[in-house]
Amino acid sequence: MTTNDGRMTPDFVFCHTRAVDPEFQDEFSKQAAQYAKHRPRYPAALIDFVVSLAPGRVLAWDCATGNGQVAVALAEGFGAVHASDPSAAQLEHAQRHPRVRYALEPGEACGLPSASADLVTCAQALHWMRPAEFFAEVRRVLKPGGVFAAWTYWECRTPSADINKLVDRFTLEDLGSYWAPQVALRSKGNRGIEIPFEPVSCPEFVMEADWDLSAFMGYLRSWSAVQHYIDRHAQSPLGGLQKLIEPLWGDPGERKTVSWNLNLRAGRNV
Repeated sequence: MTTNDGRMTPDFVFCHTRAVDPEFQDEFSKQAAQYAKHRPRYPAALIDFVVSLAPGRVLAWDCATGNGQVAVALAEGFGAVHASDPSAAQLEHAQRHPRVRYALEPGEACGLPSASADLVTCAQALHWMRPAEFFAEVRRVLKPGGVFAAWTYWECRTPSADINKLVDRFTLEDLGSYWAPQVALRSKGNRGIEIPFEPVSCPEFVMEADWDLSAFMGYLRSWSAVQHYIDRHAQSPLGGLQKLIEPLWGDPGERKTVSWNLNLRAGRNV
């Protein structure tokens, strides 16, 4: 059902399960609850900009939706949002919204009809896709003139240069061999992945979170490489890092602004 202005109403339901590739590398199910609780929130200005690029406001597809934060944000501007993820655990912890319908499916096999979406988004997940198959599916699902947008982030920065150095060393040295190979693409803003659509110029955005020490450590705990370390050694690698950070942080209840530069890329289906 649609309203007079062409927006789809909440009873437009796409909620289903499609076969997930047996070779799917599940990096987040074990820490899905941590991921949903401790990941930072994308700035409203980023979402507003991406929404402004779409030729219509009927339907958006948020691919690899994870905890659903982008899907729910998009629902404020679209009549319906199809939010997909290949991880059932992630979807179980995703935020609910009357205009968002979740689907357990890979990005390379979307359940939406052809030429149905005004916008396709992929936040912090493009590096997990098989590019040729994924972009073929994005092109199929997008309307003519529809927009694909993907963004990622990597280095986090606190007001303390000493804390930043500790986290950088932990990321690159202590966890170096525990990151999946695809993460190297993410650390470079997915610049090694060609987006086969007409490029759209994008401004720069910064994501910020005001966290106490517990929240900051919760964010680090949600990293896939930390889970790989725990799986291999049956203990967390974060204990030693936290002991080093604590005297630099000061009062553990004090909130500090943590920031990330966002790398946004977008293209139009012409």
